[in-house]
Amino acid sequence: PAGEAARRAAVALRRHADDVDRQGRFPRESVAALRAEGLLAALIPGDLGGGGLTVAEVADVCTILGKSCASTAMIFAMHQIQVACLVAHGGAPGRDFLRLAAAGQLLVASGTSEDGHGGDIRSSTAAVEADGDHVRLRKHVGTMSYGEQADALLVTARRGPDAAGTDQVLVLLRRTDPPAGEWTKVEATRPWNALGLRGTASVGATVDARAAAGGVLPAAFAEILAATMFPVSHVLWSAVWLGIAADALETAGRHLRRPGRGQRALPPGYTEQVAAFYELDGFCRRQAAAVSVRPGGGTAGPSAGLRGAVELNSLKVRVSRGVVDIVVGAMAAVGLDAYLLDTDVALGRQLRDAMSAPLMIRNDRLLDNVGDSLRILKTLF
Repeated sequence: PAGEAARRAAVALRRHADDVDRQGRFPRESVAALRAEGLLAALIPGDLGGGGLTVAEVADVCTILGKSCASTAMIFAMHQIQVACLVAHGGAPGRDFLRLAAAGQLLVASGTSEDGHGGDIRSSTAAVEADGDHVRLRKHVGTMSYGEQADALLVTARRGPDAAGTDQVLVLLRRTDPPAGEWTKVEATRPWNALGLRGTASVGATVDARAAAGGVLPAAFAEILAATMFPVSHVLWSAVWLGIAADALETAGRHLRRPGRGQRALPPGYTEQVAAFYELDGFCRRQAAAVSVRPGGGTAGPSAGLRGAVELNSLKVRVSRGVVDIVVGAMAAVGLDAYLLDTDVALGRQLRDAMSAPLMIRNDRLLDNVGDSLRILKTLF
């Protein structure tokens, strides 16, 4: 049923994808289609009114959506990552919010980066400050995807004004219909005019908020990151990128099978890219099957172990590199028609979207982490 809902929504995504890309705007019609199909609640447990899907099932949805509009698919993936954090670590306040999120198909964004930290989300300058039975928080977020359009935010900050930069918490901030005495303001400080994923509206922003003290998730952010955010992000991002690759290969295949080509065989380079896609897809599916979100269980995957961390980092690196190669290979198989912008087999948008993949948590940083982990494993075995 989730796959059928995703395919219905994907019709709207494809219809608006080129306009979203051309204008660099938030894909409001496509997100509305996700809401209409109930997909924003896909990962919320069934007893809270959600779809109760597994991470692997959500990954399949990401791939289906990624074939039609990578910007919308990435918004969907990033939203589900925040939902996973709330399911596994949100406690009673998180459950209460998830009920509202399921009923209202609320969209949740993330504010984990911060100006001056060079992309390192494991340290914060902003701090949570007590304000009676509430807390106050002001943070300059380096990049916040669809933060201006979201119904709620999950934002990292130091536990308190005297806490170390690495002593972080995750704070739930309601943007639409917050309870009395609570508010969240998002002011864009840097526009989003990117080469690809132009619809994610990933602006720099200042967040100024007052929230209930219960909005501070009980688990430390370091635990949430390792147990849930890290594994779910790598799986769902990879699934979106595989959707881009699948779309490129299907577009090329449609061109190569047109009657005017006669009986010529498919180019060897194209068949090699098809094989590469299925290899990456199988790797992603194995990793997705190993990641589970346990309500209140505080864990969502194998990343606590060194071997699991190596595999998840390798997944991200392999898929993010592979999707670029596959799209380039598909363009080469089609030829000039794929390079032109006004043909029915144009692949420029897919290539530009794919180019973002190696930059989302830069591959060189992950490869350094893999190398460190492998050196530790060699000392243990």
